[in-house]
Amino acid sequence: LNKHISNITSKDIILELNSSAKNNYVFDELKELRNKATIFQLKQMFYSISFYHEINQFYQKLLTTFNVELLVKDNKDCISEIHSLIESKREKDKDDEEKVKNKKLETILFILTIAQVWLGIFNPPENLIWRIVFYLVVAFLVLIIVFNYFNKKSKH
Repeated sequence: LNKHISNITSKDIILELNSSAKNNYVFDELKELRNKATIFQLKQMFYSISFYHEINQFYQKLLTTFNVELLVKDNKDCISEIHSLIESKREKDKDDEEKVKNKKLETILFILTIAQVWLGIFNPPENLIWRIVFYLVVAFLVLIIVFNYFNKKSKH
């Protein structure tokens, strides 16, 4: 477990936190390590509850001498903390994406509202052909405004 934890470098964690990719090696590795730590802790408990007195004493001495319980707890806490950081980063990225989508939708609705108000203020001509031309010009102007808005946003 310590060997696997040591193989995950701080550079990997930083790349994971700054990455928006769906395939995250560190996140999956930490999940697996967290599960292994839990299994190791359960195995430790089973060994200490052993029916054989000698084995029980041996493992108790090992646990006490090497402070295994503290080591497992420290490793598990470390993995959980890094996992939480990556998870919060993912949630923040999802929130940011949602805010961008909502902002675009609000802008489109605002532009359409302005177009609708403009149509209400300026009555279209009575002649059918001029009325069609009038609506096409309004639609064209709205499309130009929307296109310019998103084109400017994508450049920044």
